[in-house]
Amino acid sequence: MFLAHGVTETECVLGSDGFDVDVQIDTKLLLQFSYLENSDSSVLRIKLTLNGKGWIGFGSSADGEMIGGTAVIGLPEDLTMLTYDMKGNKTENVVPSSVQNITPLEFIVIDETVVIEYLQPLISENIILDPSMTQYFLYAYTDEVPFLDKHDEHGTILLNIDECISNSNLAMPTLFPSISPTSVPTISPTTSPAILPTLSPTSSFFSMADFSRKLDEVTNDQLFTAATASCVSDLPEFENQQEFDSKLKFYWNVLVEGLDYFIEAKMVFAGEGWVAWGISSNGKMEGSLSVLALPSTGVALYDIEGYSKSDVKIRDDSLQTLVNATVTQENGVTTVDFVKAFVGDVAGDISLSNTETNDFIWAYRNDNFFSEHSEKGSVKMNLGNCTSGVVATSLINGNKLTDAQIHGLVMSIVWLGIVPFAVLVAHFGKCFKYWYYVHASLQTVAVILTAIGFYLAVELPFVEGDHFSCTHGKFGLAVVVIIFFQFLSALKRPKKSKPPHDDLPARKRWVFMHRLIAAVLIVLAYYTIHEGIELPESDLSDKWGTALVVVAIVYIALSLLLEVATDYIAIARGRVLMKMIKVMFKDPFPFEYYWLGSSQ
Repeated sequence: MFLAHGVTETECVLGSDGFDVDVQIDTKLLLQFSYLENSDSSVLRIKLTLNGKGWIGFGSSADGEMIGGTAVIGLPEDLTMLTYDMKGNKTENVVPSSVQNITPLEFIVIDETVVIEYLQPLISENIILDPSMTQYFLYAYTDEVPFLDKHDEHGTILLNIDECISNSNLAMPTLFPSISPTSVPTISPTTSPAILPTLSPTSSFFSMADFSRKLDEVTNDQLFTAATASCVSDLPEFENQQEFDSKLKFYWNVLVEGLDYFIEAKMVFAGEGWVAWGISSNGKMEGSLSVLALPSTGVALYDIEGYSKSDVKIRDDSLQTLVNATVTQENGVTTVDFVKAFVGDVAGDISLSNTETNDFIWAYRNDNFFSEHSEKGSVKMNLGNCTSGVVATSLINGNKLTDAQIHGLVMSIVWLGIVPFAVLVAHFGKCFKYWYYVHASLQTVAVILTAIGFYLAVELPFVEGDHFSCTHGKFGLAVVVIIFFQFLSALKRPKKSKPPHDDLPARKRWVFMHRLIAAVLIVLAYYTIHEGIELPESDLSDKWGTALVVVAIVYIALSLLLEVATDYIAIARGRVLMKMIKVMFKDPFPFEYYWLGSSQ
């Protein structure tokens, strides 16, 4: 996690966005802080901005090492921001602290940026920070992984808070006043997050307990009005908005009727085609409930039972609970409107929360009839509290390949292209002088790429349980082990005898086993790829399974064609040779004597 790999002295510059100091830790991570003090307590207002989509951690340590340190970690997966005790160098040794003393202010995950902001007391049960002393601070983050896992970057910085503020040419504030709901400025969509009001000599003093209580008294709308512009609707009839991507916007209101909650929603797609928005229990397509708008047939609820087109099944009429559901197209824009209850009263409904974060999926395609999506994504949204900084984060967006798909692409190139071609060269290319070097080079590349593909599979962050617990994982591991054995055995193969001597028995056995293992490997690899296509992580349609079958048929057909062609060429060459011999030597022996050989 936060393993120190060298200590860096930081450069403090004049703060932006209302902060005292900006510290550019590296090219991707920006630290901003202000020092706030009153008569009996002091806090740091800390903000971290990451150019990425992964988790962020920032903390302190007495000796600059991870073990024994304390860090605040923000996890985009569930939008949590907690203090952690670091009891070891492994992920399982980083545990939430029993003392949670920070005050979270903002957590934003949008596009390729993660922002966390919080108040950190200088003195508490599990941390003591002295602004006048140079101290070790730790940082770590990942570029992509939204949950707590091994960091991509980490380090230790030396920081003296007092000197840092002085060097940035700022007068260090000494007091901050009590806060009332009217004293906290409202933030417009185009401004930066709010800072504490300007200090004055007549300001009254209060403790951190007073500060926390006052924060609770301030409504979310007052404290964080439009923490991100994407939460502010550009349609007056809707209070909230999220822009899923450059072409799809989602608008909504939360309606209350008695004790029941409803979502009134509108989707605006900058194109002519079908649009879908779904409710998921885990952010994945399988098992979700989707509102699918087909201009050709209308808007309805669908159960998503898998990742193929046939697994998207429309509900019976008795289970269709949408109200005022319409889809219209005008001037190249598709608009979908509907109202849905938060809590369904039919089997299979997934309930929504007005206070907690919900998982949603979305997709669309420029086609009025249902077919495989061209764009899709997964977002986390708090429907009733969008303006508090809990905003959408796109986990799967556009046509970018996922880590699982990159793994599959690498392995497919090896086992559907390189290895079969190398086998064909070895079997049918021996009439060419350099066939062996071509075969050996191809197989070497195949082994290297297989190792890369295996590494990508093991590093997949979202694989549930053991990587080799499923059929794909077990057969994939077998393929990797066997190809490395095949490669090593080729390096230690028995030498071939020189003509006219026959090969030794050991050589013949090796040739037989080498060919047999090659055939078994290709069959295993094809089956493994087929099982990989069926996995939810692949997010591939049925057509890829069909494509795999087509490739296998083409390979078999090509092999048979080459076998026939090779035999025909060999026989033809033999007949021509025998005719030449008979003409030259008037040979009385039959053709078969020369072609098949004589035992005499």
